[in-house]
Amino acid sequence: MSDTEIIKFLKLKGNHGAEKAAEQVIANNSLLPGIFQAVDSKTKGLKNASIKTLKIISEKNPMVLYDKFDFFLNLLDSTDKILKWNATFIIGNIAEVDKEEKMDEAIGKLIYQLYDDVMITVANTVGSIWRIAKFKPQLEQRITSNLLKADLTERNEECQRIIAGKTILAFGNYFDKISDKSGVMEYAKRHLNSKRNATKSKADEFIRKYEKPSSIPIHAKKLKTAHNNRYKK
Repeated sequence: MSDTEIIKFLKLKGNHGAEKAAEQVIANNSLLPGIFQAVDSKTKGLKNASIKTLKIISEKNPMVLYDKFDFFLNLLDSTDKILKWNATFIIGNIAEVDKEEKMDEAIGKLIYQLYDDVMITVANTVGSIWRIAKFKPQLEQRITSNLLKADLTERNEECQRIIAGKTILAFGNYFDKISDKSGVMEYAKRHLNSKRNATKSKADEFIRKYEKPSSIPIHAKKLKTAHNNRYKK
């Protein structure tokens, strides 16, 4: 298959073309330059399909894109939101195969995006950055502390509720790696009364799944309290 044939896939409507193109590139990495070239296309549809193809590749076989890390890092500064958002996810997916600590170069930009005034940028960053926290323990504390503050930037209230829900989901994806579990649990509890039902449900489910039950049975607690009160009199 040639680069020209790959471009034909990219021109197909919907996700079908990107999926097909990704399959072909994973099977034959020599086709990859054609996809990268298409990212710079002046044709919006072709450009969007090419970056979507790269995102799919990053999900299925991130190692294929590892040597092109700097390309995606630079896209975080792009004024083209579609390129920026997809690059955000791609970098998160690459974290799993990062052997050269390249995530250290990206983490500052990604954390900055958590405080962006564009809700979709924040939501996509939340949906990606947890992967870095999961696979890069040296960055976990920094990422978690910023995720806990991501919905405090001044924005539309409904946007804040959406971000909070996505943040709770993100915490669930790497909870076993989180150092500040109590802080994360308190965060979820603060959203139990959210005016957005989806966020409220996520908070409730998160707490039910991860809050540790007391090691002392309720009836035992009552007996202990009664015993202590007895000797206070």
